[in-house]
Amino acid sequence: MFIKKIIKPINSIIIGLSILSCGNSQTLSGDYSGVETITIDTEDHRFVSLDNIVEKVDFVRLETTEDCIIGDISHLFFVDNKIIVADQLTSQSIFVFDINGKFLNRISHLGNGPHEYLDITDVDVTPSGLIVIKDNVKDKLLFFEPNGKFVKERIDIEGGMDLAFIDEHSIAFDTFTSHAPTKEKFKGASLAVCDGDNNIQYLFGENIAEENVFNVRRPECLYRYGNKAYFAPHWDKNIYEVTTDSIIAKYRIEFKPDDVLNYTFRTNQEFEDLIKKHPFFNGSFIEMKDYTLLKYSSNEKNSLCILYSHKDKKTYTIRNYYDNPLYAYLLKPNTLYKNNTIAEVRHATHVFGNKHRIESTLGKTEFTNKLLNGLNMDDNPIIFLFTFKDDISKYVIEE
Repeated sequence: MFIKKIIKPINSIIIGLSILSCGNSQTLSGDYSGVETITIDTEDHRFVSLDNIVEKVDFVRLETTEDCIIGDISHLFFVDNKIIVADQLTSQSIFVFDINGKFLNRISHLGNGPHEYLDITDVDVTPSGLIVIKDNVKDKLLFFEPNGKFVKERIDIEGGMDLAFIDEHSIAFDTFTSHAPTKEKFKGASLAVCDGDNNIQYLFGENIAEENVFNVRRPECLYRYGNKAYFAPHWDKNIYEVTTDSIIAKYRIEFKPDDVLNYTFRTNQEFEDLIKKHPFFNGSFIEMKDYTLLKYSSNEKNSLCILYSHKDKKTYTIRNYYDNPLYAYLLKPNTLYKNNTIAEVRHATHVFGNKHRIESTLGKTEFTNKLLNGLNMDDNPIIFLFTFKDDISKYVIEE
């Protein structure tokens, strides 16, 4: 299983994106025939409590050694009973653990020599399990085996910040921050899909503003859950599934009674003024077996989590207060673990500081002993795993 949780501004709202051609690349039509509308009614919530809808909480404590000191986890993957962690900013390294959190090895080749990188712009894992580092400074992709062995390098198509492997060779790139000399080949598209020889297979989307006019950006726009890649264009209402030869509208996000994307905004200030009054979806989502988890911001609260049920096609708002202190570590989920289980990374400091409340609420059990015994504030982060029940509709709270 390969999981990835993976930039161009606008001056008008994107309602439907068009396919653009470039050179010999294919010209395609976006497929909207099977799109599911996720309606979020901000005045009529179906509230559910984490205390009722979470079936199980588990965790993995990542081993801390002298060779393995992680600052911040920017990317998290679960691959073939291994955990792959990317720390782009602090250590600028990739760390590999077994599924129980035991440290296996580190990929750290910062430099200007062969097989080295100057920047970890993005990271992904190919279907065969190779770790790929995107280096926008060198305009290269570097491929490594999980044991750290260098495999090959590939010239980068010079896309933006994000990439996602669709299959072993085909890659989707965002093109929002492409280098000026190469922008022409993207012809204003926001997504490029290329083959193993860097030939553009197709382009998608629309460049509808100048970078120096509007610079509010989503944190990321390409995601990969299981064997599927997704594209969530900036400030579009749609989430798309990306394949080697097509782009398919998967979800359309609609807010009731009002939506910030119903308005036109041309500057940073106009956008900031709008989001003070209207809810908006920033693009972050996790696709599970039975649910899609989305996070949106509203004028009443900083952010709310929504579970969209694939079964009954309804949305459920997660109440952000709870009895179990471990649910405090389910605020900003990182990625999918498997099926209906999502993962969130927490610094050891957060757990260490909450030690007394965890023990007083949950008791001193085998679970809490494993979590807390020997834990230090400067230990590596802890990955918490939350599994949702398969039918949360039974647990709607009447208010």
